[in-house]
Amino acid sequence: MVAFNGRILFDSVEFTTGKATVERSVADPVVLEMLKSEESTSRTTMLNKEEVTQIVVPLLEPSGGNISSL
Repeated sequence: MVAFNGRILFDSVEFTTGKATVERSVADPVVLEMLKSEESTSRTTMLNKEEVTQIVVPLLEPSGGNISSL
């Protein structure tokens, strides 16, 4: 889970290992723009020589404001 400002709130690695990581933020400017959207977005990119699809699904307040994204 990532806040709309890019701060990482939850990482699945923390869940599987039981270890919390240091506070981190998203650095990729394209993903930061995706986080600001109020619609689901995706892109395919290369990561460590593997094709990866990144999907951002916003979690919205009832009034319509983006509070975080998955």
